Amino acid sequence: MAVTLALACASRTAAARLPPDDERRLDEGTALTVGAQTVKLGVLSFDYGIIDRLSVGTDPPFWAFRAATSVFIPNAHLKFAFINSSRFWLSGQVAFYYADISHNGSSGSITAIPFSGLASVGVTPGFWIHGDVTYDLVTASGTGDLDRADIGGSAGTRAIQTGAILEWRLAPVFAITLRGRLQVYTGRLAFSGDAQVDDHTSATVDARLTARRQHPWVVIPGIALLWRHVHLTAGVGYGNVFVPGVDIPLTRQGWAPDFSLAVLF
Repeated sequence: MAVTLALACASRTAAARLPPDDERRLDEGTALTVGAQTVKLGVLSFDYGIIDRLSVGTDPPFWAFRAATSVFIPNAHLKFAFINSSRFWLSGQVAFYYADISHNGSSGSITAIPFSGLASVGVTPGFWIHGDVTYDLVTASGTGDLDRADIGGSAGTRAIQTGAILEWRLAPVFAITLRGRLQVYTGRLAFSGDAQVDDHTSATVDARLTARRQHPWVVIPGIALLWRHVHLTAGVGYGNVFVPGVDIPLTRQGWAPDFSLAVLF
């Protein structure tokens, strides 16, 4: 009798730790979604779960650039779960970022489109492994005026990244996390342009530039507090800072912070 009662209690405890069974899902950077008919308002992302498999959203920090600079960056993302069983999720996500960088007589734009495949596996009820592979396509084009030379051109680069999150769910609302990210492939920046230096001189440029860091990376230990209506993740690690959402790595290596706060209803 005592053994049966202990097993029943252990089973209920394990079930309570299983993220997909309730609203306490670690959805940022994982294959999990926010949940059906759920609104998530966060410092890094606004999301709405249309159904349990499908969510759409936008990244508010990029919109906020408009308040401090002349740069306007509309953006959106969509995540769809092809498989959403109790212990295994397989999802795809696509995002779109467009930056209008026109300023002082020059015009230009940058477009970034990350395509991601994400998988989340519940190895045990309290331990999850989340992984992703991302293909990042970035293009830029514009015209400008530099010392009376009208310059027109375009540039583009491609990158492939892989990331992982280890999640130890010690309680239904508390988890220890370890995040890692590596850019396994960095394409050369392809640039082409034309310039009319004066009435008798013109120039054409076609170049391939190599990134300063071919394989930027980061490792960040942290915690996650996942209450029903408030989600908080925080941590600090070392490596290159990857801009949240667009996943473009900054060149400088050093201490890398990780913070996210969101309200769900």
